[in-house]
Amino acid sequence: MMQGKEQGKIQREMRALRKNETGDERIPNLKNLFYLNRNSLKFQNLFSFCEKIYSTIFRIIKVKLNMLKTMMIIVAISALLFSAAGSVVAQTQQEMNQKAVNNYKKADKELNNTYKQILKEYAADSVFIKNLKVSQNIWVKFRDAEVKMKYPDDDYAGTATQMCKAQLMEQITKSRKKTLGVWLTGIMEGDACIGTVKVKSQ
Repeated sequence: MMQGKEQGKIQREMRALRKNETGDERIPNLKNLFYLNRNSLKFQNLFSFCEKIYSTIFRIIKVKLNMLKTMMIIVAISALLFSAAGSVVAQTQQEMNQKAVNNYKKADKELNNTYKQILKEYAADSVFIKNLKVSQNIWVKFRDAEVKMKYPDDDYAGTATQMCKAQLMEQITKSRKKTLGVWLTGIMEGDACIGTVKVKSQ
């Protein structure tokens, strides 16, 4: 008997849907179409529950996607920054290496000029010239040995090895130039240890 009433209710709802254009102000409740009887599950509640579940799942997915997108963006930016930073560091180190090499070459050129000038000014003193050449050859070996002692191979200081070697060679070269420079500037007369160095002009 109860089921018949529900079926009648469904039929009335269906007729109401078909008469919707006739001006009937009552808007039929579509969810009522799914009532079976008073003891059956109310589908409108089920739909409401499912809607909430789907909405929640959608929000979770959206949040996860947003988080994933955010993480991907962060990773991409980090990678770009790391790459850029690495490039800058590499470029900076390369520039520092080149600068150190140029400084050494400049010091070596100045030493060679000093050496040549001494050979010219002391050309008459053959014994001194001979000993100067021997000393200079030994000094070159000493310089190289000093560098090898501190930096045994080209990778001992990583990417900075070239710079470090050049700086040490520059330091040793400048010291040698200062030592040989005494033969050009001379020593004041009266110094008992003047040796082969010329007397300094007044």
